[in-house]
Amino acid sequence: MQRTTLVLVAVTAAAAAVATPWLVGWRTEQLVRARVAAVEGDRDARIRLRIDTYERGWRGAQARIAVVGRDGETLATLPAAIRHWPFASGGPADWVATPELSPKVRDALGPWGAKLPDLTTRTRLSWGGDALTLVESTAFKRRVPEVAGGTVEIAAIAGTVDWRREGALTYEFALPVFRVERQPIGRRDAPDVVEFRDAVLKGDGWLGTPERRWSHQG
Repeated sequence: MQRTTLVLVAVTAAAAAVATPWLVGWRTEQLVRARVAAVEGDRDARIRLRIDTYERGWRGAQARIAVVGRDGETLATLPAAIRHWPFASGGPADWVATPELSPKVRDALGPWGAKLPDLTTRTRLSWGGDALTLVESTAFKRRVPEVAGGTVEIAAIAGTVDWRREGALTYEFALPVFRVERQPIGRRDAPDVVEFRDAVLKGDGWLGTPERRWSHQG
């Protein structure tokens, strides 16, 4: 009898271990879709979010979430590799994504857009539905020969975006060095230089609710 009980306990524990990541994954998908739906329901929002694909597995999921402008055109896409608890830390899920700028945005940036560093975003979803995103990039300096031999230099960027379930959003980014230099063709004087050092951009407001207050500093 005791042996049978031990077998039943072991089978139950194994079944729970197998089912838990799937159940957490299902809950995670509901939370993500609810956040996207909240932004879509805010008709005054300057951006929209759209889930292009969401393929849920046992340990995690693969999703592609688009950031869309008011005109309906995609501005950027976030290909997220989602991990489910217990493989995630600090909540039901976390994920890493490198935003992919759309051709429209890159065209608007001109030759500089093709030279910008990739940003890495690391998002942690809480059990309550809050999303905290850490944004970072590596330092780099690149020549931009398309602009008369100009250069663009950006020190390592670090920032946070804290988006609460009720819609409150705060962000803060540190840009230690941002420098653009170019030598226009036909000029012999000093190069044109635009440089920012120790810049901090931050603000707070609401996204996905009727509230319209925003505060920006930088």
